[in-house]
Amino acid sequence: MESLISSKNKGPFFFLLGLFVIISPFFLQVFYIQFITKIFIYIIFAYGLYLLVNLTGLVSLGHAIFFGFSGYCLYFFSNYFPDLNFIVLFALSIFVTIIISVFVGLIVLKTKGLYFLMSTLAISQIFYYLFHDFDFSGGSDGVFINVIKPIEWFNLNINFLGGTYSLFYLSLTFCFLSAALVIFISKSRLGLVLNAIRLNEEKVSALGYSVKNLKLFVFVLSAILSAIAGVLFSLQFGYINPENLSWHLSVIVLIILIIGIKNGAFGPILGSLCFLILELLLQGLTVYWKFFLGFFIIVITMNNHKSFLGIFNKKL
Repeated sequence: MESLISSKNKGPFFFLLGLFVIISPFFLQVFYIQFITKIFIYIIFAYGLYLLVNLTGLVSLGHAIFFGFSGYCLYFFSNYFPDLNFIVLFALSIFVTIIISVFVGLIVLKTKGLYFLMSTLAISQIFYYLFHDFDFSGGSDGVFINVIKPIEWFNLNINFLGGTYSLFYLSLTFCFLSAALVIFISKSRLGLVLNAIRLNEEKVSALGYSVKNLKLFVFVLSAILSAIAGVLFSLQFGYINPENLSWHLSVIVLIILIIGIKNGAFGPILGSLCFLILELLLQGLTVYWKFFLGFFIIVITMNNHKSFLGIFNKKL
């Protein structure tokens, strides 16, 4: 299939797309602003998993751990330390999640291949039932984030908890930074080494690289992006429950990566757009939307030898 956008037109295309996104809150209804914000959050999450899966070849079913755990951290810190402002709460939530990701990484990275996949799944379920079965986390009902102290800036109180416009631009900022980080790593020497690890880590180790440390670094970096997405998700809905820790969410993000697999570093963007827009359209058409969503995903996966919708024919 011919590329709808040639390589020389990619720059103007993304400039116009970015300009449209930036000004869209001024003329879109609140529902669509919130929906686009949700897309940003999933893109950030997908970029986190992209670092691990596409660059390093480590397929994880447990990255929802960091997505959900960071949201619970935000709840606990905001509930027990209500005087802390948003920036401090955000930083603390990410920092604690980083510590957890180091311990999880040290455990699961002792395995490879299918065993790595199953170990991430097992730890994901441990976290899921830990937050599902105990009262400190609200059990299966989850918890509501009631109040977060707003940021005071030039006599303005910027509230990110449920703040439609402030959260939109915050999510857009992190979405841009996530994309820039992944593109930078993909084109850097680190990206080449990670790709070599994906192909043959024994040879990389023979060249003198510490494969174990590199994999742990990427695992933690991937968890950071997942944690940022989890905090933003909790802010948007003001609610967090154990389902945000479940392996089902990790599978959804893997599906997003599969949809955009032939589009290089643009894959998480195109995959998130495709999945969430398709989900929204089908939900409005039938109560059996999950059946049709699965059907479309199978069709897309079977044709993944081509770039999604033929938009790009050259990987980044």
